[in-house]
Amino acid sequence: MDTTFLYRKIVDKSILFQGFTIPVKFHSLFRTFLGEVPHGDSQKVKLLLDGELYDCIYTNQGFDKSKWNNHSDIIQFRYDSNQSLIKKIQNIFCKTYN
Repeated sequence: MDTTFLYRKIVDKSILFQGFTIPVKFHSLFRTFLGEVPHGDSQKVKLLLDGELYDCIYTNQGFDKSKWNNHSDIIQFRYDSNQSLIKKIQNIFCKTYN
């Protein structure tokens, strides 16, 4: 399987329990590899971690653009419903988790 490294992030509480947000400066890069997700929509993707594939949601968080018209999209990887991935991440980053 071919793999491509796209992004590095410091481990924080959200990564250990629910997912992570992609900074705006990387949005176009992720759109190139994963495609465009319209505002408020999401798609299922696979996250490769330690040689295993895990279900994950690639989402463009919905918010009221009429109230926040100058705000950039919020693109996230969410896995708060995938307990096996959460446990794997917590085991890998056990010092941060504890």
